[in-house]
Amino acid sequence: SSSSSSSFGNALWKLFLFGIVTFFFVIIVKKMQKRTEVKNIGVFQYLFGNYIDNFKCTVEGNTNVKAGDVVVLTVKHFKNNGSKHKCTATDRFDVHIPSQFTTISPIIERCKDNPHIRTVTFNPHKTGSFVPRITIMDEPLRVPTVFVKAAEIDFRKSTISPSIVHTCPNTPFSFSVAFKDSYDNNVDSVSTDVVEVKVSKCVGGGEDHEFTSMFPESVSDTVTFTCLSQLSGVYSVCAFLGDNSHAVKCTVCVLTEAEKEKFDKRSANVTTHFDGKYLKEKSNGTSSWTDCYVYITPSQIYVKESFAFFFTWKVWGARRNANTHAYVLPSELPVSFGDFRRVATSQLQLFSDAFVVDDMSGKPLLLRCSERTLLLSLFHRSNTLIQLSFEEKRKLFLSDCQLDDSRKTITLKRSSGIEYAEHLCKKLNKLKSD
Repeated sequence: SSSSSSSFGNALWKLFLFGIVTFFFVIIVKKMQKRTEVKNIGVFQYLFGNYIDNFKCTVEGNTNVKAGDVVVLTVKHFKNNGSKHKCTATDRFDVHIPSQFTTISPIIERCKDNPHIRTVTFNPHKTGSFVPRITIMDEPLRVPTVFVKAAEIDFRKSTISPSIVHTCPNTPFSFSVAFKDSYDNNVDSVSTDVVEVKVSKCVGGGEDHEFTSMFPESVSDTVTFTCLSQLSGVYSVCAFLGDNSHAVKCTVCVLTEAEKEKFDKRSANVTTHFDGKYLKEKSNGTSSWTDCYVYITPSQIYVKESFAFFFTWKVWGARRNANTHAYVLPSELPVSFGDFRRVATSQLQLFSDAFVVDDMSGKPLLLRCSERTLLLSLFHRSNTLIQLSFEEKRKLFLSDCQLDDSRKTITLKRSSGIEYAEHLCKKLNKLKSD
């Protein structure tokens, strides 16, 4: 009886072990079946590792580049057993690059000499770091991080602020240059030693001039220049790197004490006029300087000629918008002026009080004014609203709206412009609903 009980116990123990082994075997088989279904392979392929494995595949390439450079990632395909895997269309190979770094789809090519290698080519345009997402059989690969730096400085994208400076002799003023590359990325760590600044006084001939002192200071992607001038007048300041073919420019109006007093007294919301002369073309093809009046209003600039001491007629006029420009240097005149550019160049070099106004829609006009510095200062000041961003203009408009609950009216200042009528309508609709 003891032997029969021990044999029965051994049988139960063997049955228990068999059940455990069977249980784990079924689990392994189910996982194997699920794995083979996902990878679309057979059981024996799975057992012998004869299938592509995303953990075995490698990704290499140039990952430290500048904006606009070509990035080439080399993807080597390997099987689970370590052997090379020949690239096929059934690999479900896919690449995704974040859209904020490039708008061009990556180019995927198979290497003819090495059938187990694919290349992924793309060129990022924005600075920063990102990890491209590369998948094989819907499973991600381990991809190195791509670091993108700014490209070379492009002065066609760089900006200078403020674009207009009003100051007095012996009064320090500053302007800053924000450096950008051709893809509008900020260029950091620009040395002040490589930035050249050329100052031209806008008088007859436009000879070069040096401010009494100039102190450059570099902070991140911006170089700030603090300057001082002892002489009044209109200056053109150009900042560039070696090649002067592209530069950022600003205009500096250095007013005398008397001009500064007039500038402060004259509000930007009133009309100001100056005595001047304009170059009048005659019917016989010649031209001569003729007396005129130059008017600057909050919304317009126009020129009138007087005759018989009492009567005037309008010679030229333009709306105050971003297309209205005043040129004081011959080098600033656009090539599109044609023959007028040649005539204006000679007159700007001959007269120290001459300048050109143009609105890019009609023919430009050549003017002379003894108070040119003050006139241009008021010209640019009355145009400052255009230089603001849309959000800044909107806030200015809303701050100028005065709401009177008793009369249900809104008062709008003229300087804010009529372009915000949409906001005004919304305010009125709200009042009606109330």
